[in-house]
Amino acid sequence: MTTGDLDGALEATHKAADLIDQGIHSRRGVERVEEVRRAFRPHQQEAKVREASERIAALAA
Repeated sequence: MTTGDLDGALEATHKAADLIDQGIHSRRGVERVEEVRRAFRPHQQEAKVREASERIAALAA
């Protein structure tokens, strides 16, 4: 994954998390962002990926 791809994926992930935070919350939506979190694992050394992963974990809790 290139940096541009990663940045785009992170932006989309935050938009999805915003929607979930705003009340568009479904188990399926949370499951999808959890899948994204797993896909980010190879990039966990990057702070912005850790931040997104922590946000997703909070949504799933």
